[in-house]
Amino acid sequence: MGGRERLHPSPPHPLGSLLTELGFDVIHEDVDFFTHDLGECVVTNPPFSELPRVLARLRELGKPFVVIMPCSTLTTRYFRDLFQDIQVIVPRRRIQFRKLVDGVEVPAGRCSFDCLYFCWRLGLPRDVVFLT
Repeated sequence: MGGRERLHPSPPHPLGSLLTELGFDVIHEDVDFFTHDLGECVVTNPPFSELPRVLARLRELGKPFVVIMPCSTLTTRYFRDLFQDIQVIVPRRRIQFRKLVDGVEVPAGRCSFDCLYFCWRLGLPRDVVFLT
């Protein structure tokens, strides 16, 4: 991928602003991910309880993606059945999530599990990329 691809981060996230600053056309519309097909690449932090359904939809769409998911996702059958050719970006530290209630950030505890950025069809230089 290169140039100015259209990305669809969901839900609204500061990452959207960063990607816009980097020259990407960022789309975010309040539509149902499971019934709409927007953008050329999906960038998302989905509800982890919905991962099997989200991953099945991503496979159906067939477009590149970056999805934040727990490391343990790699060991699930539903993941292995859908994606054998995944790449991952490993953050320097454990990702700490912000908690929003009605669009307002509220105090949240420290995250107790590790996550990776799972990437598909992005053409990263290596299958495992460590952020420095």
